[in-house]
Amino acid sequence: MKNTDREIIYSEVQRFSWIINLIFIAVIIISFAAAAAALTAAGKSEEEPLEPGMMLFTIIINLVLLALLVTFQMQTRVYKDAVWVRLLPFMPWFKKIPFEDIREYCPRKYRPVFEYGGWGIRYSFRNGKAYNAKGNKGLQITLKNGKKILIGSQDPEKLADAIKKHIN
Repeated sequence: MKNTDREIIYSEVQRFSWIINLIFIAVIIISFAAAAAALTAAGKSEEEPLEPGMMLFTIIINLVLLALLVTFQMQTRVYKDAVWVRLLPFMPWFKKIPFEDIREYCPRKYRPVFEYGGWGIRYSFRNGKAYNAKGNKGLQITLKNGKKILIGSQDPEKLADAIKKHIN
């Protein structure tokens, strides 16, 4: 059954923080400026001109960075039977976490860099898997098989309440 055919109990969409966006934009501007400076300098000096392949490579890398910046988002949804999470564009499908597989869950603060090595889809031997986009709050889920999953959320208490209303 498609999860889009069912009633959504809770939904949250997160994007990169403004600092990450600023870093992406700075990298794009600096690399375009460097390529433009190299083209300008190549025409005025006796140095070899910039290879067209390098300019094309710079443009492609910048377009990829820009596409990531524009399309990156984490989506979390709660339906009556499961939590669904995905990180676009890296994970175009939803990861389903059925309620019957959940042993316990609790909102918590965490340290993304120290506990998981940053944001995104991360794995830590000690802390399990994390799906996070920004911030330091999330819902820690422990499955009946002992695996741990952290879902980053800007409102983990609300996410926990949505699960609590429908979990057995």
